[in-house]
Amino acid sequence: MADQSDDLDEAGRRILRLLQSEPDLTVRDIGERTGLSRSPVWTLLIIREALWGTSRFDDFQRRLGIARNVLTVRLKGLEVHGVMIRLPEGGYSLTDKGRALFPAIVALMQWGR
Repeated sequence: MADQSDDLDEAGRRILRLLQSEPDLTVRDIGERTGLSRSPVWTLLIIREALWGTSRFDDFQRRLGIARNVLTVRLKGLEVHGVMIRLPEGGYSLTDKGRALFPAIVALMQWGR
């Protein structure tokens, strides 16, 4: 039986295959085809910020310029899907599943250049 990290590794591999086979895809297309989120742009940017060390709600909001209500919904979705956890002291942290997205986020950043 595959664990969640195996599922996430497969999601990362699907993203990389999509980028290689269809270089004109938008981030939204990738999100829709991989099932990451209904609004993958914000979700991917939140994950990117967390990978860079952002952990506090206000810091995510300030760095991304995202509306507070949208950020709340996206962070809750990332928690529900096991990508992030809410820390007792009030911040957020990536889980192993979230950290496993690093290669896919880097690939998207390189592709977007």
